[in-house]
Amino acid sequence: MRRWWTRLLPYALPYRAELTLIVVLMLAGVGITLLLPWPLKVIVDHVLTDEPLPDTLGWLSRLPGSGAPTAMLAWLVGSTILLFVAAQLVQVAQAYLRNRVGNRTKYALGATVFEHLQSLSLTFHARSRSGDLVRRVTTDSSCVQELLFGVVLPLLTSLTTVVAMFVVMWSMDRFLSLVALFSVLPLPFLMRYFTGRMTSRSYRQQVLEGEMMSLAEQSMTALPVVQAFGREEHEERRFEGHAKRTIKAYLGAIVSQLQFKVGVSATTAVGTAVIMLIGGVHVLHGGLTVGSLLVFLTYLASL
Repeated sequence: MRRWWTRLLPYALPYRAELTLIVVLMLAGVGITLLLPWPLKVIVDHVLTDEPLPDTLGWLSRLPGSGAPTAMLAWLVGSTILLFVAAQLVQVAQAYLRNRVGNRTKYALGATVFEHLQSLSLTFHARSRSGDLVRRVTTDSSCVQELLFGVVLPLLTSLTTVVAMFVVMWSMDRFLSLVALFSVLPLPFLMRYFTGRMTSRSYRQQVLEGEMMSLAEQSMTALPVVQAFGREEHEERRFEGHAKRTIKAYLGAIVSQLQFKVGVSATTAVGTAVIMLIGGVHVLHGGLTVGSLLVFLTYLASL
């Protein structure tokens, strides 16, 4: 049996140009994320303290009117606004392309599933529930969209961001960079621990939702017979029973997701506290500037 990505890959290949543009926008977004805390660093380390700019930022002193602290402050504030605007534009462009490509791949897979269902025997359709099959075509076909834009590209973005941020942090303070790296190491273990639980509970939720759709479809199709025999209350109780089980499964899936989020938040909080403690000591001893510490904390939040 072929692996799932080899089976879904043909649905994404026709949109190579759009996917390439999405990757380019992703890289641009990573670059903007890296630059976002730097105007604040320059303000804290140089504008407010009147310290000279380092050689790498010497070009800032050549900006019109940058000799005055207020003018330099205005330039840096303006650059922060431009970075936020650029980040929003990149996100909007990415969202448009993701929805454009994602929906097309979703409908293409749905059409393939629909065509396959039409080729199956009458015996198969007699054993299957129509509502569940409709869900396979209209809802479950979004798996290609979710895997591509909810797993593959975010994973690529995250890895690129982690590597780029670590390189920048390493150039500022190697020891603190290692501390930041170790602070996020528990995250893969949390993922491994909660993945099975979240997957099984989400799968059960999907199955029950399919059964509930099948029940609703059967009841609506046989509505004249239901009314003729006065079976309305019986059908309502059946539907309510399925709905309660579906809600219970949904809440179970949500609980497992919340547990994972709490674990991630706790790990991030501990890592931030450690960075603040060690970074604060480095600042007090002159090994790190306040602006650099702010960059570290911003990057850690992004990680």
